[in-house]
Order: sequence, then structure tokens, then C-alpha cells
Amino acid sequence: MSARFDYFVKIVAATWIAAFLSLPGMAIAEGNGGGGDGIDNADVPLTEFVTTSTARNIQAVQAECSARDNIYQLDCLRQGLELVWRRLPYHGDYGPMREAIQRASADMSGIINANADTNTPRLDSGLNANSRFQARRHYTPILKDKLASASAATRQALGKLETSLDSLGEKSTIWNQNYSRIAALIRQIAAHLP
Repeated sequence: MSARFDYFVKIVAATWIAAFLSLPGMAIAEGNGGGGDGIDNADVPLTEFVTTSTARNIQAVQAECSARDNIYQLDCLRQGLELVWRRLPYHGDYGPMREAIQRASADMSGIINANADTNTPRLDSGLNANSRFQARRHYTPILKDKLASASAATRQALGKLETSLDSLGEKSTIWNQNYSRIAALIRQIAAHLP
């Protein structure tokens, strides 16, 4: 009797899983990163909710990084943008935004690595340093004599990101509303770099 019951439970569970995965837009996401829950919709449209959440994530990154010593701000910003793009859906209308922010974060990584101060300890962000991203992070310092040039290069990378987002926003009115909102936040961050 127990074996029959176990078999029945397995059949019911398999049926429920199959039914869930066959729902429109429900599929296990491939790749790393993403929306954070491993499930992604193949055609995520632009929405006020997701764009506002992304804007708040960027604003939280800016607030956290501006409170850091100048030599740590660039890596704080780079890591913050990485966390932002990892939370964006990687399919549908947010895919190009995610890719653009990912490229900017990668460009900034090269700038930071080329100008890192290996004699100064990395800064531990501590837990809960950012209200939107609870993870502890460690920020690489920039050499003080290279800070101005590293900031200029970072401004250029952020300028490319802003231009890319504005260009992508030309696709339609709804894209313009959402993408230009994020581009404006990136412009604001670039204007306040050390």
C-alpha cells in the first residue's frame, strides 16, 4: 500500500510541475544572474513596476557610493551597477537595458583594475550598507594620483551607457519613457563622480 501511495504522490507532483511549466511565460531561466528567482518570462514587457524598481536600485547605489571615500566610489558604483543589471529580466524589453548596463559595468571593471591601489586595504561595505542590496561587498581603492583620470574614464563609460539607453529608447514611446528614465539617472551619477 505504501509503494502505491508513493507512486501516486510522484505522479501528482510530476503533473503539477508539468502544468506549472506549461503556463504561458513560465520557464526555468538559463544562464547566471537574472531576476533573482531563476524564473524568467520569455517576453517581459516594459512596466512601471520594473522600471521604478530599477530606478530605485540605481538611486540606492548612488546614495551608498556617494557616502564612501572618493577612492572607493568608482568600485562601489561598478559593483552597484552589476547588482542592478543582475536583477533585470534578461528576456523581452528589458534585455537590451540589462546588456547595456552590463557592458558599462565591465568597462568600469577594466578602469578600476588598471588604477587600483594595491597598498591600501579594500573597504568592507558591511551588511545592510545599501537598503536594496543586502549583500556584503568589498570595494577596491583607486590610486589617489589616478583618481581624476579614472573618474574621467568612468564618466566616459557612463556617457556611453546613457547614449545607448537613449538610442534604445527611440524604438517607441513606451521604450522612450522607460529607457530615458534610467538614462537620466545614469547622467546624474556621472555628474557627481569624484
